[in-house]
Amino acid sequence: MDEAIAVLKANPGIRVVLVGVHTDSGDGLDSAGQASRVANETGGVFLDNVGSDQVAQKILEGIQKIKVTVAPKVAPCDANLALSFDHPNQVVESGGDATFAETVKVAANAPAGTYHCTVDWQVNGMSQGFLEQITVHVPGLSINDVTVTEGNSGTTPANFTVSLAPASDKPVTVHYATSDGTATAGSDYQATNGDLTFTPGQTTKTVTVPVIGDLVDEPNETFNVDLSAASGSAIVDGHGVGTIIDDDRNGTFSCRSSVIRIASTEPVVANGPDAPCRDDHQTVARVNVSAGLISVQANGLDALTDQQPNDLTGAGPAAGDNGSAKATLASVTIVAAAQTVKLTVVQSQAQVECVAGPSGLAPKLTSSSKVTGVSIDGVPVTVGSGPVDIPLVIGTLHINNTVTTGTSVTQRAVYLHTLLTDVVVAESKADFHGTSAHPAGNPCQS
Repeated sequence: MDEAIAVLKANPGIRVVLVGVHTDSGDGLDSAGQASRVANETGGVFLDNVGSDQVAQKILEGIQKIKVTVAPKVAPCDANLALSFDHPNQVVESGGDATFAETVKVAANAPAGTYHCTVDWQVNGMSQGFLEQITVHVPGLSINDVTVTEGNSGTTPANFTVSLAPASDKPVTVHYATSDGTATAGSDYQATNGDLTFTPGQTTKTVTVPVIGDLVDEPNETFNVDLSAASGSAIVDGHGVGTIIDDDRNGTFSCRSSVIRIASTEPVVANGPDAPCRDDHQTVARVNVSAGLISVQANGLDALTDQQPNDLTGAGPAAGDNGSAKATLASVTIVAAAQTVKLTVVQSQAQVECVAGPSGLAPKLTSSSKVTGVSIDGVPVTVGSGPVDIPLVIGTLHINNTVTTGTSVTQRAVYLHTLLTDVVVAESKADFHGTSAHPAGNPCQS
């Protein structure tokens, strides 16, 4: 008996069902208590006093009454997952339900992704193929970068999209807040913060940051929108950058028109300061000026400067924007020592204009001048539209003289250079400049 019980106990996969058939003599299966002992010590079942016609049924009933121990065995889970149960095991009769409360915990800093875990629900310490496969999807939050044009007034919305992937079947919350980059809250954008809640199934939310418009030319600037304190999701990309594109011009036009200049005397000038260009128109019927041995008499003097548009801050750059200057005389007589130079219908013009190019709008400098009639000491001299240099006793007479730099053009219809002084007739100048924020900029750019 002892040896039999020891063998049965050493083989936990074996369960004993003892069925004692009723006998009138009382010397049945448990006459010496042996059946009861085997059942008790091996976890088996003893059914006594069974009718001979009920043996098969009682065997089935006995199998159902065998008590078994059910316990979970957890295979190694993916990192960031942990399982726990309300009790380590449960003893039930065969055919009964073993009930456990199972808790799946995801690490608070788990990256977005899919995680797995396997539980082998064993019976009496042996695998019976009852495998539970656990899959946990950790959704991820991300925020995009946004670029917005500043504007000249009011505010322009910078709309950031916060995305959740994949969708969650439970609410997800996250906090957002702005911070300065090169842009400053209050002057370049309005600081904002708050919380977003994704209801089950939602995948996108919008964060709006108002960008403040102004007329100040400045470099493009940035600010940040950062995500934090997410609940129900990981944060995949929590840093959004807002770029404010400055749409104010990167420069200004300049223009100046001078009809006569002898030494430092200029009797008729339009927009004398030159920068910035502005609309100005000056006319004088007749002037007489002199410097030492040189005198000038001129008629019908007209100086004109013009800018289109008049206010460069009111709109962004456009093709055709320009600054221009024009100088005109009906006639002029220059007397220098013993020589007399007479000129009729003298005119010059200069312009800087925004024109389309391979890389967008760019400033283009143009100029021209003309002198209809020229005579020296009464002798007519033929001149065309190109530059002409005429030597004189007192110096050199330059006709249609152009001086160009990378940012300016100066057109002189007549330029008399002498050792005593210089005389300039019909001088027009157009140029462009950058700003303090864009020293190398120009008014055709923003």
